[in-house]
Parts: sequence; structure tokens; C-alpha cells
Amino acid sequence: METSLKTDTTKILKKLIKFYKERNISEEEEYEFTESFVDKYLSENNKINLLGTLGLTANAEAFAQHYLLKGEASKGVNKLVQGLYWMYKYIQLQNFYTRTTPFLVYEFGYAMGISWLLGKDEILETIIAKFEEFLRYEKTTMVTHSFHTSFLYLLYKKYFTSLEKYFDNEDSIYVRLLVNIEKSNQELMPLLIEACDNHLIRSSAMSNKVINTEFCCLDLYPYEIFCYLLVREKMGFEPPVIPHKLMETLVATADLSLATYHPEDDVLLMKILSLLERGREIRF
Repeated sequence: METSLKTDTTKILKKLIKFYKERNISEEEEYEFTESFVDKYLSENNKINLLGTLGLTANAEAFAQHYLLKGEASKGVNKLVQGLYWMYKYIQLQNFYTRTTPFLVYEFGYAMGISWLLGKDEILETIIAKFEEFLRYEKTTMVTHSFHTSFLYLLYKKYFTSLEKYFDNEDSIYVRLLVNIEKSNQELMPLLIEACDNHLIRSSAMSNKVINTEFCCLDLYPYEIFCYLLVREKMGFEPPVIPHKLMETLVATADLSLATYHPEDDVLLMKILSLLERGREIRF
């Protein structure tokens, strides 16, 4: 077992809940902050930085968790879906031939997981295709940057063996989940509990202590675990009840079917895309 998993995850969970529940910035202030950058980059015709504003999806996800923890389920789920669409466009418009960054793997994992759980197949397939394109140009090893992105990609592809290309540690929780995917719920339960611990340990609450912080968006929503359980359910397994506090929060138990968000009604998103999706001859 990885030594980092000795950390008390109960304290991490309490810290995250307190942070998001007591968020002291209003949605209006956040909107005005983002809009000021959008207007600036639009006036400058600065496509690189304008594209970067779409990567501010962590703001939407922070509000999603805030609203969900406050019991405003519909509002929280809509912010979650808004964050997905912003990140989807951010990834879709990337030109990996001219520029890439290994840190984009975090965003890939988040976009894969949420689109999968929402049943947004077209978005998921686009993200997977862009991820494979990304891998052709990004020469650094994926394992240096994001384990859970590899995990979700392999789940989608149903690759459960020969994982050395994607993980440099055969004892990784994600490797053990993949190779044991056909085990019974009872046999698998210790690994599922460990995966919950791992999600918290790799959250933003531990960014000053853990080298590989992977869950900068949705610290309280273990989407990688939910995707794993979804695959197992299609294999014929009953969804297990995982006895872990992470799975019991108002964020983790959110009903995603409450979403009514439509990207075409998102004025700020449309404002950004109005420039980014025209004049494609301009390189990012």
C-alpha cells in the first residue's frame, strides 16, 4: 500500500466540506471577475488567453459543491454541468500540434468522468479522441501527472491487463481496481474504501503535502469511483454501498438528473466561443 494512504482522511474531508460550504465569494462576483478577463481578451483578439478562460471550470465546480452542501441540489448540479461544458470546449479547441502541457491530463480525467456519468456520449467520445491525440504529442509519461486519468481511459477502453504503459507502480490503487474488476463486491470492498481515501489524499486540501494533486475540481465528488461502479454494473454486479464518509456527502449523493443547464443559454460561454470558433486559421 502506498505510504501516503496512512493520512487521516476524515480530517481532509472535514476541511474540504468547511471550505466549500463557507465559500465567501458570490457567484455574481465570480462572474464579473471572469467577464472582465473575457472582455479584455476579446478586445485584444487574444485567442490563447481567451481559450484559457474556459479552463476556469474549477470556479463552476467550487460553486457546485457549495450549493450542494447548502442543500440547493438543482442549482449545484447545474453548476456542475456548466463546468463540464466549459471544460469540454476548452479541450475540444486545443491544438496539440502547436502546444501542449502535461497538466492538461487532470482536465481530461475530470471531463471523461463527468460526461460519462451524465450520459453525454458525444462529449465523452470527443474527449477520448482528443486525449489520444494529446498522447501522440505529449512526450512525458502520463504516470508522472495523473493516475486517475489513465484509470478512466482504460475503463472506457476495457483494458484491464498489461497496464505497465500507463502506471509505473503495480501497487497503485487504480491498477489493483482494474485487475480485480471481476471480483465480488465483498472481495473488492477494501479496495473501494482505499480508493475513497486516495481521492481525498489527492485533493486540493493536500496540495502542499502531496506531490500529485489530481482532484482540483470536484474534490468531494469521486467520479472515478462512480465510473468504475458503472462499468461493473454493466458487467452484472449490484452497486455496492461503500462505507466511507466521502460517499455520504450531499455532493457525492447529488442527483445528476436534476440538471437543466443548456450551453446555448450561457451568455458568457457563447461570448467566448463567438471568437474562438471563427477564424480557425488563427493558431492558438
